[in-house]
Amino acid sequence: MSVDMTFSLTLSTHSDSEESDLDINITLVPGSSRCHVMKDDQGIGMFDHSTFVESLVAALAGLLPSNTGADLMFSINMENYGFGLSEVAATSDAGRYFY
Repeated sequence: MSVDMTFSLTLSTHSDSEESDLDINITLVPGSSRCHVMKDDQGIGMFDHSTFVESLVAALAGLLPSNTGADLMFSINMENYGFGLSEVAATSDAGRYFY
């Protein structure tokens, strides 16, 4: 079986008390994902695999729920890698400066 999935990925950050997190938001691009049965000696061609990708994402949403409107979301604690959010020292149209 081959599963081809196309996602849109959005990164954001948030800070809770003293911890900083990198949030990874994943959204399935509608109509761009496919599931193909290439060799069917196990009888898997008998099930309707046309909605397999959507069903898989729906099942994962129970484990990786999102409150941002994305299909899936998980966070990485940035302190585990030596990074952290700090107060913004300055802003401009080009971005933000952190120290």
